[in-house]
Amino acid sequence: MGLDGNEAYLPYIDVCEGTDRLMNNFKLYLSILKKFDAVPLVEEIVTTAADADYEGLQRAAHTLKGAAGNLSLTRLYEVAFAIEQRAKEETSEDALLAELQEVLAGSTQAIQRLIAESE
Repeated sequence: MGLDGNEAYLPYIDVCEGTDRLMNNFKLYLSILKKFDAVPLVEEIVTTAADADYEGLQRAAHTLKGAAGNLSLTRLYEVAFAIEQRAKEETSEDALLAELQEVLAGSTQAIQRLIAESE
């Protein structure tokens, strides 16, 4: 996949970086993306934020950040990182939680489009 193909999925997925992480094994990258489901983690983030459970919020955001980072889901990583930092400060921000929902939807659409166009 060339850089031109990568740009079609930015800012949600950096396909080139994600594939590089797996020794340029694009098929493996796609198979992992097919299994990726952030919905339970996002639900946990929303719940722990509503409960002001900052330790749980930090843990869930950190887990999402790690998974998103490993898959080069760039926007999802950035928002999870911001939420994790706020949780460390024992604060949460509704705007970040709303952005997380939007970014999850955009990332999911980008993943589905990448998979569909690659089959």
